[in-house]
Amino acid sequence: MAGSSSSGWLSNLPLANKSHSLKDRKEGNRAITQSPSRGVLNPEIEVNDQGDEGLWYDCTSSEGSLSPAKSFADIENSHVSVKSTTPEEEAELLPHMPSLFGLDLPPCNAEIQVAYENVVNRLRARWLNQRGSIGTVDLCHAVKTELSNQNFMFPAFSIKGPFKKRKPWRRENVFKYELRWIDYFVKEAQAQSPDLMTESELMERRKESSAPAALGFNLGDRPDVRKLWDEWNAKMRAKTLAMPERETNTDIGLAAGSPEGPVLGETNGNAKESNPDSTNSMDSDVTLVQANSEGKPDDAHLWSQGGHD
Repeated sequence: MAGSSSSGWLSNLPLANKSHSLKDRKEGNRAITQSPSRGVLNPEIEVNDQGDEGLWYDCTSSEGSLSPAKSFADIENSHVSVKSTTPEEEAELLPHMPSLFGLDLPPCNAEIQVAYENVVNRLRARWLNQRGSIGTVDLCHAVKTELSNQNFMFPAFSIKGPFKKRKPWRRENVFKYELRWIDYFVKEAQAQSPDLMTESELMERRKESSAPAALGFNLGDRPDVRKLWDEWNAKMRAKTLAMPERETNTDIGLAAGSPEGPVLGETNGNAKESNPDSTNSMDSDVTLVQANSEGKPDDAHLWSQGGHD
């Protein structure tokens, strides 16, 4: 009945007033359903109705400001690049490379040898990039982390055919043995640093077979094959030349006669000749710095407390 009364009330109005009343009712309903912040829109402001996902769209932006997608891409690509070694530097470093990273192939089949080459080339490249400043154990752990991440994303034998995304591409069996080879390198690097191993681990290493246990080989009754592996292990465990000490700023300052470095015994007389007007206290200080094997054990302690009484 209410609907009939409202329709009757509208029928009694003129045509112009009827259209205005309907328009007012529609605008009132629209204002109620619309949020207060969007009730009045500024034509110069563009409202983004895409939600949180719209923030990651690669839209055009003004100069000097990047969209979130572009800025995220820049972060991903902003790796700190290390200057590659020159051929001269590489020739100087190669004689000091650890024997564990040797290029001699192990006595096994071709696929396992390819896996060994892939891993050892990674290790050698990292060692040369760092100029030998990082230990073998840390390098092996770094490469193991890379391979473990690849195995987590694309496990061996899980991706077949044209859908392989592992970079660089290699056969599944080769990748499987890469994971085993890096385990060997980590264990062997720790074994060549006995301080990093416990006594039980050292005892177990002496009981191991000639072939690396990480590869899962069973040599059986093959003395000829064992001999080949023993010869290969001897090359991998050979001693290498120690890295030469690099000149630091302190060494350069000492070579140039820097007064900040310790004064040697030979420079004591030179200091006196170059500065004959120096006081007795300066001469005594220089003399005390000179190495004296005949001094008492407490001389250094007494001298350190001399000026603080």
